[in-house]
Amino acid sequence: MKIAIIGKGTSAIITALHLIEDDHDVEFFYDPDVKPLSVGESTTPHIQQLIFRVLDISIGELADAGIVSYKNGIKYLKWGKGKSFRHHFSGGESAFHFESGILNKFIHDHLENERGIVYHAERVNGYDCEDDQVIINGKEYDFVVNCAGWNDKSEYYKPIFETVNSAILYTRDTIDDPTYTLHTATPDGWEFGLPFPDRGITKCGYLYNDKLSDPQIEGKKISWTPRFSKKVIQNRYEAYNGNRLFFIEPLEALSLLYYDSVASDIVDFLKNGRTHIAYQEANESYLSAMTEYFLSLSWYYSYGSEFDTPFWKNVKARSNVYFNSQSYTNRLDSLLESYYISSHTSEDKGFLKIGCFARHDFKDVHCGMTQIPIEKHLEGVFKYRITPLQPCDDNVE
Repeated sequence: MKIAIIGKGTSAIITALHLIEDDHDVEFFYDPDVKPLSVGESTTPHIQQLIFRVLDISIGELADAGIVSYKNGIKYLKWGKGKSFRHHFSGGESAFHFESGILNKFIHDHLENERGIVYHAERVNGYDCEDDQVIINGKEYDFVVNCAGWNDKSEYYKPIFETVNSAILYTRDTIDDPTYTLHTATPDGWEFGLPFPDRGITKCGYLYNDKLSDPQIEGKKISWTPRFSKKVIQNRYEAYNGNRLFFIEPLEALSLLYYDSVASDIVDFLKNGRTHIAYQEANESYLSAMTEYFLSLSWYYSYGSEFDTPFWKNVKARSNVYFNSQSYTNRLDSLLESYYISSHTSEDKGFLKIGCFARHDFKDVHCGMTQIPIEKHLEGVFKYRITPLQPCDDNVE
């Protein structure tokens, strides 16, 4: 299929790579009068795997070129009981930190110069449909994925509970941990820190809720309305991704994780013939993913922080209610039993899953937040005796 992508941000790149991987022809449209916002971002391992699969560019090559820096996980400070801890990527995987203005330009230049991808420096105000084709600025396409900013508010849901909605961006000339994203709790919310060791700097964002505070910190202020679209597949001809689809907040780089998942769902929708059933399946999958997303966020915030401030009182109470109301399996005794069973069996049956997180994540985060080792948590927890299965006697009738 010939597919138009509106926008040039990170989500547009992720979407394009998934479509290219499935042998679709893609073209980009972007407004030349809108200067892209270059901000510090980080990823999960899914993104570097996608870049390597489609473009044959490794994370090592990107790091050697000074385009990204390695990320082995997230280091938390002042969350939970207040002590620092690390949430590692499982399986020895790595991700990266980047500035969107640097990495995105590199990827776009590669797509245009090495892959021959066409770019149209044209603002798109809408499209028409004629004879099963999408007409964008007089050009014909089979489908369009809109990754360009926000849309009408009526098409969006508000989050179940709100966390942060504003940030102050600035750069620090020191590095705390060269290969871990920093998530530092503050009285107003939390601060991310993205280390770039080659440059000796950390790109920071002080995150807060502007309904509760107005921190006086020097830097570039940005704000957003946390919300998510009612559907990812808008109709037979158009899908959303990126900020056009949703943005809540940057904790754990979950947005890019789900943008990657959504791009895969869009590919599946096209594979399945854009039928009514495919439409329904894609949109149900997306809404289930959003439920996962909020469950993941509520899990982290339910531990609170060392600060007894209006932000943390509010978000801790509301996230605890949401997390515990979703399922009885979210209760601590059930989670600990699930952890014990899954860690003593040879097969991963997904016994423990909190949103997008599994057993390894549970141990890192729960033990880090509470500052209690997993062995101590398991004391007194009912344990199902696990013994090897005995081979059956074929002679027994």
